[in-house]
Amino acid sequence: SRFPIKTAEWFSLPPMDIALHTTVAIEGRRVHVFVVHLSPNNFFEYPVQDVIPLIIERYGRRAAEVKRLESEVAALTEPVLLMCDCNLTDTSQAYVHLRSFLKDSFREIGWGMGYTLHPPSLPFPVQRIDYVWHSDNFVALDAFVGQAGGSDHLPMVAKLNLIEIP
Repeated sequence: SRFPIKTAEWFSLPPMDIALHTTVAIEGRRVHVFVVHLSPNNFFEYPVQDVIPLIIERYGRRAAEVKRLESEVAALTEPVLLMCDCNLTDTSQAYVHLRSFLKDSFREIGWGMGYTLHPPSLPFPVQRIDYVWHSDNFVALDAFVGQAGGSDHLPMVAKLNLIEIP
């Protein structure tokens, strides 16, 4: 890492529990970096009659995951970054909840649709479900979708500046 990693630990984020919380040293300051994967929808893997109950269940899961993230972030007084395969779009209630305590780098400074989900069966990406979120201690300088790297997701890339908050 360009910045020294001081701590790294998994933390509970049910039901998938794919969540890492690290602290890094940037310009002599501790920065909390979270890397998480929220529950996917996977609606198209089920019969059409199961879709409505699945929507209720999956949206409920993500709401609980975002609430858990909010409690992790609220306990901190230092700068925070959240890199997230969020499996949600910017029109969802979970997105609105995330935006209530962190800033979406792409929404701040990016240009275009920012689609990151690129299913192999389609010739183009279709949704933005990957994000770089940050606390008020950062200013977004640039945000864009990166080049394909072999996944069905394209990377979200953000250039941020760490600032002092008076």
